[in-house]
Amino acid sequence: NIHVEPEAALPFEPFVLDPGLGERQIKRTQAIRRSRPQAEHAAALKEVEQAARGGHNMMPGGGRAINGDGNLGEICDVLRGVFGEYRAPLVY
Repeated sequence: NIHVEPEAALPFEPFVLDPGLGERQIKRTQAIRRSRPQAEHAAALKEVEQAARGGHNMMPGGGRAINGDGNLGEICDVLRGVFGEYRAPLVY
């Protein structure tokens, strides 16, 4: 680039990810899953499923699932069970 000023260049320090972060997050998620009220969580996911199958608003059940320490992956699993998963067509 012809507009770069050499004296304005700052030293680059790459971001280093904490190697134990992934393991700590897995343990935290497992602890949350063990401590949440399972019956309420299952009922909220069932509400999402029934709303999806009936073409109704899924937000109330989804909100209850999230407020009950559910996560987006669990809600998406329910929706994949109802609607399936998109697969791009192969074009040759």
